[in-house]
Amino acid sequence: VEFESENYPNIRFEGHKSRILPSGALPGLEEYEGYPCVKVRPTTAETLARTPDGAPVMFANKVGRGRVLYSTDVLEMHAPARSTGLGQMVYKSFLQWAGTKRPPGGPDSPWVHFFRSRTSQNDELYTLINRDETAPAREIRFTTRSGPVRIDVARRMTGALAVTASGAIQSIETTGRVEAGGAEYCDAGIHMMLFSLDRKDLKKSEILCLLPMGEGRVRLRTDVIAGSARFQVGEFQKAKWVPLEQGQVAVRGGWIELDVSRDRNLSIVLIAPADRMEEGAKRLSELLFISS
Repeated sequence: VEFESENYPNIRFEGHKSRILPSGALPGLEEYEGYPCVKVRPTTAETLARTPDGAPVMFANKVGRGRVLYSTDVLEMHAPARSTGLGQMVYKSFLQWAGTKRPPGGPDSPWVHFFRSRTSQNDELYTLINRDETAPAREIRFTTRSGPVRIDVARRMTGALAVTASGAIQSIETTGRVEAGGAEYCDAGIHMMLFSLDRKDLKKSEILCLLPMGEGRVRLRTDVIAGSARFQVGEFQKAKWVPLEQGQVAVRGGWIELDVSRDRNLSIVLIAPADRMEEGAKRLSELLFISS
């Protein structure tokens, strides 16, 4: 495109409103009111939207192996995508035009961020960030190879879920409940992380590591531990696991229940049957050594 003239100086867009009429080439883009800042003439670009008097506003062009979308309407000045339906409509149209696939699930909110990454072993890690201030927590739903998932994430907090190539859920981060594949995994009154140390699905694991971040009760679903199990609250000293507290943890109706007190908050908690606790400490030590 080539520049012809300004519609208004700097960012003084008030009083320069104009209808913007899409050509239909941008999927989902509807007619709206905007503030084109300059007049430009297309040279090699395709015009995607105009004002009622025919002035081009949106353009598309090819650059190398990619494509570029250009608009003379500076949307961020009058319709930010994070806070207006208009901004979200335009950006959704752009993402669809660009071929971006939106993750299935919800809520459909620009304040809830969703990331998926894949390892060389074809395992998947889902990372969630809840920046929505309108509610104490968000119930976030999406689909993984283990089936539909629900994770509760408090505002200004993160959530996560790791799924192996075979569909086993090996770690979670949440502030509340986690469900996957039609089964419950945990129900926590605090923010917490949980991972399996024997590389099995969390419900089938006999060696669990809990990282609590708050005071309250944590309930963990188990299909393999019955009656009671042991727990150790500890820390690493000179690269060696040192228990600071240990005892019995109740298992009722398939749920491991642990109360996180002030002293247990922000600690490392190992949970396992008595005959596998030593193995759990060894596996945790090996995991941290590998990570470092």
